[in-house]
Amino acid sequence: MTVFYTEGGHKLGLGNIFRSLSLAKALRDRGCDEIRFVTSSEPYACSFITDAGFEAVITRDPLSAILDLKPHRLIIDFLGIGKDFVSSASRGGQTRIIIIGNDSEANHEADLVVNAIIGTGFINRCFRDSYGTLNLWGPRYLVLREEFEKLRDTYRLKDSIRNVVLLFGGSDQADFSSKVLNSFSGTDYAVTLILGAGYRDDESLEKVISDYKGKVEVYRNVGNVSDFYKKADFLFTSPGTALFEGLCMGIPAISFFQNQSQIDVFGPFMTTCVYSRTTDPVAMMLDVYSHYGVFRSNLESFAVGMGRNEIIDNILAL
Repeated sequence: MTVFYTEGGHKLGLGNIFRSLSLAKALRDRGCDEIRFVTSSEPYACSFITDAGFEAVITRDPLSAILDLKPHRLIIDFLGIGKDFVSSASRGGQTRIIIIGNDSEANHEADLVVNAIIGTGFINRCFRDSYGTLNLWGPRYLVLREEFEKLRDTYRLKDSIRNVVLLFGGSDQADFSSKVLNSFSGTDYAVTLILGAGYRDDESLEKVISDYKGKVEVYRNVGNVSDFYKKADFLFTSPGTALFEGLCMGIPAISFFQNQSQIDVFGPFMTTCVYSRTTDPVAMMLDVYSHYGVFRSNLESFAVGMGRNEIIDNILAL
């Protein structure tokens, strides 16, 4: 049995859950048919797991649930997981441990660590450390949904921007949906606004939409994000899954940090920035768009998500 332990919700966002689901589906396609999830996430976050056809053990005591299941493999996708938790979950080496997206001493207890961003300096590396742990580091090992792998490098630059997509994660805790749309006041761009299940600022957003003179289309809880990205000339998002899915396609983007942890992790990566230090998002967009060649050149050096099969092969080898 392979067990995923991951968490998501309004404060944490849903990126970890979507990443784990992408891996779970890839493993299922490769013949790994006994897969379960353990989580203490909010109900709306858990629904994504069950809707994808996976059994979820929803509990306030994830470690006990994992020990009860006695998995052959445990895939942990939860930033800041504790070393003692991982050590206990390994059952003295009987459970092989894979940790996704983490940079702490807990990684020393793992057989395999897949760390695309945190502490990697965005440099792609494959190495075994002094603890015997195999490490797959850098944006090459970012786990993307399969639909985006099929759309890699399909973006084509136009003479001007017409269609703008705003997507700030499952919860958008900083309410950039309202703030960025408001910055478009007085323009006539066609804006597609994609909201997640955890978005809670509907009142402020409705006011901004009513005042906007251009075309705004609002969608919630979509499962076909790639269909909207195909039509996008530009993307506003936050650093995380949505950003890298766009980058995989080659879409020029600006990302606003939702919290301090994103600032700590991403720093000056590509066109990420602090919203409060931004005077004119529209002017920023036009500047990035007019220098797309530079944007594209920087992007190609990261090989975003191209190590997907490598990750799956190494998990199945455990």
